[in-house]
Amino acid sequence: MSCIGNVRPLEQALQHATTEMLSLLVEDYGLSVNEASLLLGQVVEYEVANVFNPAYSVACKIPKAYLPVRKS
Repeated sequence: MSCIGNVRPLEQALQHATTEMLSLLVEDYGLSVNEASLLLGQVVEYEVANVFNPAYSVACKIPKAYLPVRKS
């Protein structure tokens, strides 16, 4: 699963991607903010996808093997 942050500067693109992933884990998977933060701290992967256009793109990724069962 991945979320993309697309903005300038690069640090803010990273922050946007991470914040979006945290929100997704809380809202769609039913994790608390603390649980989602711990998961991100252990398994998150970042990929800088774009540095040439006016905005930078950073992908925040979590391997599916680490995702909890989605809440209904």
